[in-house]
Formats: sequence, structure tokens, C-alpha cells
Amino acid sequence: MHSAKVPYYRPHLVHLFTTPHIPALDLRALQRELIEGLNKIAREELIIAFGSSLSQVELTSVTKKVCVAMQDTLANTSTMDAPERMQKVAASSTTVLLDFLTGPAFTDAISTGSALTYIPVFRAHVASRATSLLDQLRRAYLSGERGAAPATPYLNKTRPVYEFIRLTLGIRMHGSENYSRFAKGLGVEDVTVGQNVSLIHEVSSSLTNVVSFPLIIPSRLSGMEKCKLLLYSCFLRSL
Repeated sequence: MHSAKVPYYRPHLVHLFTTPHIPALDLRALQRELIEGLNKIAREELIIAFGSSLSQVELTSVTKKVCVAMQDTLANTSTMDAPERMQKVAASSTTVLLDFLTGPAFTDAISTGSALTYIPVFRAHVASRATSLLDQLRRAYLSGERGAAPATPYLNKTRPVYEFIRLTLGIRMHGSENYSRFAKGLGVEDVTVGQNVSLIHEVSSSLTNVVSFPLIIPSRLSGMEKCKLLLYSCFLRSL
């Protein structure tokens, strides 16, 4: 039974170990937290800005529409610097708010005019808080504040391989030096991407031969890491 499954599994194991798949898991987890935080910021700032002008039902309705607009913009601005990106995200709420506040439900011109004056304030507060949130999340993920494997709570089938790389091999999410603008120099806080790739290749080569013993274990691993690698290879043999 093992011999039928292992040939299919091997290339997928190497593929997972040697492509950007693992970093993408961290980025998706960070993005998920960012969206959740952004929605919370929008709800709070909408209440502050328009709570006196809108009913609870109206607030709920406009909040959903604003959050959808901001999430769409967030997804299409990933290459922008954080401050400019969040300004654009916040600005995407303008059309939604204008359409809502000038709609047929608002017949009092004074109330409408007063509410419209709060749109720039709402945008400024959302942009500022969202920029701070993104910075906090980046720092937490890169520094290890979220743990060595921050994407774990969001994973299912990919969790074993992800945790093996992040926890057993100790390969951290790359980018902490870039985040700190290389304050301590290059290669001080982070090993190079090439070093990580080299280790992953070495280990994945060993794991693709787990059907036969003795298992080839990279010498650079610590005693505990070697034990974990051996246990993990046994797990793969059972697949």
C-alpha cells in the first residue's frame, strides 16, 4: 500500500517545500487579520461620525457596503506603500457614503449637509488607524510575537508541512531586516533566502526517500530537530 502512495506524494512534498507556498500562507493569515481589523475600524468610525444622523438599521446597512468597498480596494493595492494604500482604501468609502447620505431616505437638507461634512474626517481616521494596524501586524508576524507559526490557526491539510518548516526547521517568515530598514545590517537578524532554500532542499531530499532506511539527516540540524525529522518521516511513510 505504501509503494502505491509514496511516488504520488513525493513530488508534492518537494513542491511544497521549495516554492513560495509557505510564505504565502503567512501572508494570507496576515491579510485575514488585516481585513478583520479594518472592518472593526470602519464600524467604530462610522458610529462616531454618523451615529447621530443614522438609525441602527441604516448604520448596519452602510457599514456592510463600506466594508465591501474597502476590502475590494485593499485587494487591489497590495503593491503600494502602507500610508498611501490605506488612504486609497479609506477613500473608496466616499462614493458609498455620498450615495447613501444623499438618497431618498434623507429629506432633511440640513441633516444631510451636516453628515456629509464628516466624510473627510471619517476617511482620515480610518486611513490613520488602518496604517497603524498594518504596521502592527507586520511587526508581530516578523518578530515572532504571533509565534513561530502564525498561520497555523487558519490551516488544515497544509498544516503539517507548514509547521515542519516553521517549527521543526526553525525557518522564520523572511523580511524582519527589511522591516527595520536593515538597522543592524544585512544578514544579522535574518539568514538569507538562499540559506533557507538550501536547507529546505536538503531536508526535502531526505524526506522523499523515507520509504527506505537509513534516513539521511542533514548534519546542521540539532539533536531535537533530528528526532522530529525522524518522527515526521515515519508519519509520511504512513500516508
